[in-house]
Amino acid sequence: MLPKNRAVLLISSLIFLLTIVATSIDSYSLEDSDQPGYGVDQMSDKEFDLNSLAARRFKVDRAFRDFRGDDILLPQESVIYGDDNRVDIYTVTDPNILHLAQAACVVVDISELTDNGNGTYTLSTAPWLTNSGSPLCTTERFRGQLTIGFCSGYLVGEDIVVTAGHCASASSCGSTAFVFGFEQIDSTTAPSTVVSADNVYFCSNVINQQYSGDNDHCVLQLDRLVVGRDPLQIRRTGSVADGDSVMVVGHPVTLPMKASGGAVVQNANGSTPWFQANLDTYGGNSGSLVVNINDFTVEGILVRGAPDFEWTGSCYQSNVVPNTGNLGSGLKFEEVTKTTSFAQYVPELVNSAGEVTLDATAYNCNDIVSVHLEDSDLEGAVTQFVVMTSNAGDADTLTLTESPANSGKFNGSMATAAGAAIPYDGTLEVSAGETITVSYYDADNGSGNPAVAQDMAAVDCTPPSISNVAVQGIAGTQATITFDTDEPATPIVRYGTSCGSLLQSMAGPGGATSHSILITGLSPTTPIYFSVEAGDAAGNVATDDNGGGCYTFTTLDQPDYFTELFDASDNDLDNGTTKFVPDGSGDFYSPCRYNAGAFPTDPLGGTSVALADDDAVQVTLTGGAQVYLYGVGYSSFYISSNGYITFGAGDTDYTESIADHFAPEPRISALFDDLNPGVNGTVSYKQLADRVAVTWDGIPEYNASTQNSFQVEMFFDGTITITHLSIAAVDGLAGLSAGTGTPPDFVESDLSAYGVCSGCPDADLDGICDADDNCPAIANAGQEDSDSDGVGDACDNCPSIANAGQEDGDSDGVGDACDNCLTYANPGQEGCGSHGDLDGDGEFTALDLSILIDALFAGGDQPPQDPGCPHVNRGDVDCSGYDDALDLSYYIDLLFAGGSIPCNPCACVLYPDTCP
Repeated sequence: MLPKNRAVLLISSLIFLLTIVATSIDSYSLEDSDQPGYGVDQMSDKEFDLNSLAARRFKVDRAFRDFRGDDILLPQESVIYGDDNRVDIYTVTDPNILHLAQAACVVVDISELTDNGNGTYTLSTAPWLTNSGSPLCTTERFRGQLTIGFCSGYLVGEDIVVTAGHCASASSCGSTAFVFGFEQIDSTTAPSTVVSADNVYFCSNVINQQYSGDNDHCVLQLDRLVVGRDPLQIRRTGSVADGDSVMVVGHPVTLPMKASGGAVVQNANGSTPWFQANLDTYGGNSGSLVVNINDFTVEGILVRGAPDFEWTGSCYQSNVVPNTGNLGSGLKFEEVTKTTSFAQYVPELVNSAGEVTLDATAYNCNDIVSVHLEDSDLEGAVTQFVVMTSNAGDADTLTLTESPANSGKFNGSMATAAGAAIPYDGTLEVSAGETITVSYYDADNGSGNPAVAQDMAAVDCTPPSISNVAVQGIAGTQATITFDTDEPATPIVRYGTSCGSLLQSMAGPGGATSHSILITGLSPTTPIYFSVEAGDAAGNVATDDNGGGCYTFTTLDQPDYFTELFDASDNDLDNGTTKFVPDGSGDFYSPCRYNAGAFPTDPLGGTSVALADDDAVQVTLTGGAQVYLYGVGYSSFYISSNGYITFGAGDTDYTESIADHFAPEPRISALFDDLNPGVNGTVSYKQLADRVAVTWDGIPEYNASTQNSFQVEMFFDGTITITHLSIAAVDGLAGLSAGTGTPPDFVESDLSAYGVCSGCPDADLDGICDADDNCPAIANAGQEDSDSDGVGDACDNCPSIANAGQEDGDSDGVGDACDNCLTYANPGQEGCGSHGDLDGDGEFTALDLSILIDALFAGGDQPPQDPGCPHVNRGDVDCSGYDDALDLSYYIDLLFAGGSIPCNPCACVLYPDTCP
């Protein structure tokens, strides 16, 4: 959770969007951040150039939110998967990793460098103590180490660096620099802030940059050749494979260089320019090198990831998710741009010293051994031979072909076969346990002397043996498959809903003999069939499908975690109560719903709580009372201004999310949203003999005037009710949380779909308890109340005019507020409406006048009596007691001169003796 200055954040977000659609704008209002990484919430009215350090940090942070939109829900970069595998480079002893590290750099803004004029530069660093301006938890690893810059990169040519496409561009080239060797010296010694100019280089030219859709890379040329560092070879063809182990080397949060292994490729995505892996990375790792540790091939550039930090209520800590992937918002795994997507812009590396390599560290007895040779002295030679041998006595000559032409690079391959050695037959005969050696006799190794370049690989012809296949942790949507192998192997589980259709798979990390793979996304109460595979380093693959019948298990019923996030403007909880009754089941509660027209506990007489925006206050129960959540008793709780109750500690988080709801405190979320009772409304609590009720009445959302009214009742027997009356918010979150973190098999509930509660009086059987029914005698499940007087339309004797007392003086079933004749029962509302209407058509017209004329002067029938006063003729409009010429004049005045009927015959004021 970021410290709130929403108006400023909104302006900042709009500004960033404008930089995308209107690149002609030169400057924006932002404020320097005291967070040396990504202080995007610290922006104010200070003007600065788009290429300034603060703007670039802001842009890099937002870059992860703007592309690959189908998979990204506003993630920030990176996360810890399982254990935190990051280590400082000074702790590394593997020469292969150290060779990678010497080519890595941190990308900085030139404003962070001071030229001392003596061949050195001073770095402008700051200790890592905050995230977005708020404190880091004191337990956060590497807290206090120095930071500089905004991205990572690495050397791929003598003067060529690659990084992420969102880290650099042609417009920012002139203000971009690269610092090599920014590393912690030891556990207590920070990097030197005065460095040799040989470690500092500047962007001279952008060779190629792509930053749109799936593409995210930038290839840059430096201002001069890099001194004392070797550029890295990158993969140019093929692709990393699912299950391959990978490592990242770079600058997380722009800290001193870190290496992080223990990751596995989960989605090689052969058709896309990126792949996914569970790498432990952070903001600032953008542009870091990702290497395949099976053969130390550089595979790509880290570019996207899952959210990296979470707010505890007092400080930021690393977001830790399972090795099987992020279950919250954002990407499931980190994403890496493949080197093959930009290799065409990076010249291939060749040197005078010949180098020959095999394409694997182990081969089986029916395999293809590919050989690659590089020697700049052989440019244009077309072909070159090498010698292939085994330690069992076989030897063969392999002719390599130069490709591309005049490149000094040669490729060829030779097949292996099981059997006794037959020298120089074009096939390398091998058997298990042997070693294959390729030898290149280099006439000049760059020093004028001959040399022999070699590479070796083992021969392994036996697939792994699989044992102890088992299923653990079966739940509604997931299960863990475990098995053992007799040698290090890469495991794969293939699964599906029938044994003949195992169309889904999940790979685990290689190099182990005990394997555990979590498969997720299963359907509840469904039989699942699976087989397991194990492949060793030589490519031998073993499969165990339980003798052809597959292994199988059935998922459990999906647990209900009683939580719903309304992230699609779909909040539908108003005018209803959700009740949770402890029932001893695996879900712990039995839920039900009923409609609500009022708070079940009247808040009148309760204790008001003064809450400001984003505030919380503790309430302690009296008389030794306790409330319960998931069976745990509490004698106190915390009321938050943002619509929830927490236990054990207060919380002021205003950004509702599944992750924030489930951790770190136990929580009842009535309407977890950004609310502000400091502006309007009342928050109160009321302790009764059997319960305590907390009420938010008329609370607006932040920066809005609409109101929200809801209540939580916590009964001392463990029952919980959440009542929502008028809810203006269309978003928010509601539900219960034990505070133990997001369940790995979490699926959202549909709270409004719970069945109607039983066990309460419901005389009209409309599913609404009589105590809450606005018309308990007549079924009206919708509880319509057009005049909002608390009486349902189905029962209201005047549904169009509010009359909560339902007064009806003449007992005719029509409320006095609507009755046209208060002194005479006329349920059909005759009388006033009939008086003067001689033909009964409901209108005063010339026809009524002609009937009266006919009765007075032509001997016609007398006008009918008025049903409201049965003895009164309808034609007696002046209430004189008989029809006469005066009535006629009133008619003429009424019809032609805008006059009106002069009396109310229902009052019968002129007929006191005969009117009812």
